[in-house]
Amino acid sequence: MDGAMGFPNGTYIFLWGGIVKNAGGMTRAMLKRAELMISEDIDIRILLCARGMEQLDGVEHYNENGFPLIRENNFIAMETYFGEICSDPLKTHQCEFDVFLEESLHIEEDGNIIYFKDGIPFLKEYKTDIIRKRLITVLNREEEKLMDLVYWDNRLSRIIEYRDHTKSKITRFFSKTGFCFLRIIEFKAENGYNVERIILFNEREGNIKEFKTLNELSQFFFSSYVNTVYGNDIFVFHDPFLDFDPGFARMFDPQRHIYRIGINHGCGFGDERQWYSKLNPRIRDMIEQKVSPDIEAFICLTCEAVNDFTKRLGRRNIIYQIPNMVCIPERVSSFEKRDKNRVVFIGRFSKQKQISHLLKAWKIVERAMPGVYLYLYGRGELEQQIKVQIKEDKLMAVVVKPFSNSVSDEYQKASLSIVCSDFEGFSLSLLESLANGCPVVTYDFKYGPRDVIIDGKNGFICEKNNIEALADAIIKYLQMDDFSRKQMSDNARVSVTAYQTGNYRENWVGMLNEMVRRYPGNLRLNVCEINVISYNVNVADKKTTYNCQIKLDGFVPQIAYGQERIYIKLYTSDMHDYSEVPVNSKADYEGKLFEVSFCINSPQKVSLCILWNNSFYEKIISEKYD
Repeated sequence: MDGAMGFPNGTYIFLWGGIVKNAGGMTRAMLKRAELMISEDIDIRILLCARGMEQLDGVEHYNENGFPLIRENNFIAMETYFGEICSDPLKTHQCEFDVFLEESLHIEEDGNIIYFKDGIPFLKEYKTDIIRKRLITVLNREEEKLMDLVYWDNRLSRIIEYRDHTKSKITRFFSKTGFCFLRIIEFKAENGYNVERIILFNEREGNIKEFKTLNELSQFFFSSYVNTVYGNDIFVFHDPFLDFDPGFARMFDPQRHIYRIGINHGCGFGDERQWYSKLNPRIRDMIEQKVSPDIEAFICLTCEAVNDFTKRLGRRNIIYQIPNMVCIPERVSSFEKRDKNRVVFIGRFSKQKQISHLLKAWKIVERAMPGVYLYLYGRGELEQQIKVQIKEDKLMAVVVKPFSNSVSDEYQKASLSIVCSDFEGFSLSLLESLANGCPVVTYDFKYGPRDVIIDGKNGFICEKNNIEALADAIIKYLQMDDFSRKQMSDNARVSVTAYQTGNYRENWVGMLNEMVRRYPGNLRLNVCEINVISYNVNVADKKTTYNCQIKLDGFVPQIAYGQERIYIKLYTSDMHDYSEVPVNSKADYEGKLFEVSFCINSPQKVSLCILWNNSFYEKIISEKYD
């Protein structure tokens, strides 16, 4: 890929959920990509579909902590967008609570403000750690919560009304003119609230739109914004592409080039699942239906992920590998200045990170290596559970610390870091630790460790979910002599030079320019039907001859004629693997029709595949196996 090239001209739009303080590696990876493009004067817009203007406080946080080019004007919140396009700027609406707050008697109590009505507490304003936010609760005579008023920049942003003792709630969103443009109705379920109905009101046009799910609302937001952006070339980045419904599902404009780029931050394949039928059920439909002619590029972060997805999705021209980048400090603390007995974990306190495994392993380490300490830096839903486990297991050498905005400093204080996730797209913790000269002990999960860890050189890889092996690897490192540990520390920094900013930029520039070049040859297919017309079983020879037909519906450019590849997959009995065999075919390009014939040993599991530039379709023809 030519590093002298620049980014293709156009508007670059990122589809995202929400920006929260101290988010994980996925958010930081997205912001690094955005900053790189902003530094080259690319027009970057990041669409946020999460509820609550509070996420803009996260933008300010990142601007002050390592992302100086990220500004609030790069972000478009769903509430801001719908509030502007749905409300009439010539009309204003006043909320009764605004008048009440200005005129009512109030007192301050423990940093909170209580407002009175007829001598009875009516509103209670809570102190928040977000300067731009005000949270006010409406109370009944028994001082039970009836509704929450959320103000942003001293303007009413939303009202959350609780009904039937919080068994249901209605959230209403307000524009700058005070118009209620969105209403979300939810009912309490076992784990939070389930959406029953979403109504979007348009004051300008005098109509409404209804949605059944928040995903539908997000899709409408993303596509509505993109479809109205001025310009001929629009590059839409959707990450994490396989973790929720594709936001660019409704984006289409035959008069312009909309390049849709899906980025896979998760693995998509679980352990012990078959290639054909046992993909992760949560995203199986996404893989089968959306990583198809619907996108122009599908980005994996590691070589291993590329191999896995290629095996399942065909060797299409849309699959690329672009790993995360890491900034390697010019100078790091010398090995002699590091605390040789300090081990760190830095990341979210979530189920995916499997910190419970680390604590169980540390119980073994404590017994074998008195005087070593484990520092856990992070925050998340499992924080209390982690503290309980530490107390119950009587771990005396484990310290829980808040998430650090200076991860480089923490890695440079430590001798070793631990990563024991269940899965990752490509763990930034691995790269950041190594970049700061801190070797890593890690589980062998998908994806990342095998791309960067050279066992015994810059860290150790141990069997996934093997707690004893994890403990043994930690002890093995801590028992090494100073010379060997210093050598691993030096190796760590050298091992990640390929992930520096220059290479990262070159990868993205090269991929985007290649995608643009290939775009004229891309197919736009609506349907692909693969049918068996006839088959003949020769019992004596144990062979079966098939005559099949592949019929396509959609747009196929002439430039693509002759570039198709039709073949069969012969699966193993467990369907964990297969071999590819080319077959004879006769093409009718104008009619988008292919006549296919082939002969196989019978009985055998076989599928018929057509791979054509950006498109891939597969259908099981026979599931028999001897």
